[in-house]
Amino acid sequence: MVPNELSQNKIKEIVDRIVGIAHPNRIILFGSYARGEMRPNSDVDLLVIKGGKYNYYRLLGD
Repeated sequence: MVPNELSQNKIKEIVDRIVGIAHPNRIILFGSYARGEMRPNSDVDLLVIKGGKYNYYRLLGD
């Protein structure tokens, strides 16, 4: 594991939190984590797809 690399469990926690708040149609992981090419300074790229109207400020959370 690369230092500072997020575990699959941590990414799942992040996705679960997004699902609990935003109820998206789909979440797509892309970028270096999706390719398995993450480095110590890599971020996690998630595309959240949600149809309909939403309250932007509610999605921001606390």
